[in-house]
Amino acid sequence: MFILMLVVINFQAPVTFQIKKFALENVNRIALLQMEQEGGYSDNIGDFVREKLHIFGFDESKIQVYSDTQKPIQWGDTINLTVKYTDDYERYEFKNFNYVKVVDKPVMESTRSSVSRVYFK
Repeated sequence: MFILMLVVINFQAPVTFQIKKFALENVNRIALLQMEQEGGYSDNIGDFVREKLHIFGFDESKIQVYSDTQKPIQWGDTINLTVKYTDDYERYEFKNFNYVKVVDKPVMESTRSSVSRVYFK
């Protein structure tokens, strides 16, 4: 029975991690589409990413958003966006006939690139 509990409890952390990773990837993709339309990275896009990830349950103080392609980027030039999040990953181990809580701090990172779709005169 205790082994079954250990398996069930340890199953929650990787599932939650993958759901958060999926949310991070999708928010990054949507923000990159905005960057394409606006011609590069701006503070509004960084705020958008933080706001959307906060809705998904992310801690805003652990979110890092950056891009080396600041506005304005000419039509056809490469743009990129990186979003990083450091999360607490809790798992339990069975040692000396006792459950021991182990906390890891993995970094989720999503980097995407595309091309600007705005022409500046």
